[in-house]
Amino acid sequence: LEYWKTLRQKLGSQQLIIPAAAGAIFDGDNILLVKAANEDVWHLPGGIQDLNESITQTVEREIKEELGITLEAGTLISIFTDPQWTFTLSNGDVLQSFLLFFRMKGTHREEDIVLDKNEISEYGYFGLDSIPSNTKKCCKAKCEDLVRFNGTVILH
Repeated sequence: LEYWKTLRQKLGSQQLIIPAAAGAIFDGDNILLVKAANEDVWHLPGGIQDLNESITQTVEREIKEELGITLEAGTLISIFTDPQWTFTLSNGDVLQSFLLFFRMKGTHREEDIVLDKNEISEYGYFGLDSIPSNTKKCCKAKCEDLVRFNGTVILH
């Protein structure tokens, strides 16, 4: 059983802080965004850290699971911990973000992408200046961080 599910069994839907990671995957100048199978909004691939893995292993595992491609966590771009990034899931669970956002390194071919249809319904590549309006607010902020990044990690 995944760590966060074990916590939920014990604590119900009350607010929790659970470490997570997301990754920026580029094809040229365009960033890859995904839609969750149960939502019609774009976001960056990533997910919640499991027990016995590092946060870099988390983002690498999530990308492999969701997209079927193998990339490495590269540069740490930003960290999201501010309570403004607290959100409620459709089942009522409340999560305050503690998320590390990486620019992924390595290469992939679009034909190598195999979506886990239980998690991801579609993907697309977008210019950082043309992120869709139906993108999660936190993911828009991450895309803005990529533009602003000057070598110093951005804290939210």
